Amino acid sequence: MDTTQLARVELPKTLAEAVERLNDILDPDDKRDLAQTLKDDLVDYHFGLATAIRNAFELHTGNPGLLRSARP
Repeated sequence: MDTTQLARVELPKTLAEAVERLNDILDPDDKRDLAQTLKDDLVDYHFGLATAIRNAFELHTGNPGLLRSARP
């Protein structure tokens, strides 16, 4: 899984933009594997994909538009 394409100049400002970016860079095998992962096993993605998403979308330093968009 190559997550280097996650980082772009402009941050996603909405959940839809973030999902679109992930959909663009994840290959079909990665999407299938992720979709088939049981909820309790998603922690396996914490130090790989999840960390790359957090860093690329600046969730650790604040991306207010995306965070606001993701609230229920």
